[in-house]
Amino acid sequence: GKVYGFPVAIEGWGMAYNAEILAAAGVDIETLRDASQEDYRVAFEQVRAYFEANGLTDHSVVSMAAGAGMTWVTGLHNFNGYLSAGLAYNDNSIITKLLNGEVDADRLNQLADWVELLFTFANPTILKTGGYDEQVGAFAKGKAAFLHQGNWTDSSFADSDFEMGFLPHAVLAT
Repeated sequence: GKVYGFPVAIEGWGMAYNAEILAAAGVDIETLRDASQEDYRVAFEQVRAYFEANGLTDHSVVSMAAGAGMTWVTGLHNFNGYLSAGLAYNDNSIITKLLNGEVDADRLNQLADWVELLFTFANPTILKTGGYDEQVGAFAKGKAAFLHQGNWTDSSFADSDFEMGFLPHAVLAT
């Protein structure tokens, strides 16, 4: 009849980044801390150009899986951005609209643009047929500049030898 504790989990969802790849590609991480989709596009293009110039054909800009069984990544994670990006913590207006059968078309289009940008710069094989292990594994091996995941992946990087961190998603265009 006594309470001794309760389970708590704090998860951070974002774009994990490999600092060494970004530095080699000439991307300033600080420019992505409050980035727009266009800022990310520029950074993604710089990384892609770096990989191409150095013959790193087995590397990808973004490691993301959208194949069978990965709807929790592509759908649920990303849709959280639609529900909350740019809003105050207690602002439930978007959820209230959805419960009333309404969508914010502009906001939804911005989310679609963000997902399209991620897909454009993802490894096509991992994106279409890969699972969690392939997605996280490519990043852990230093073969991707960005990983679309969260801090729950940290244990996957115990043997990785590069500096990494997390940046916010740019669900909204600006």
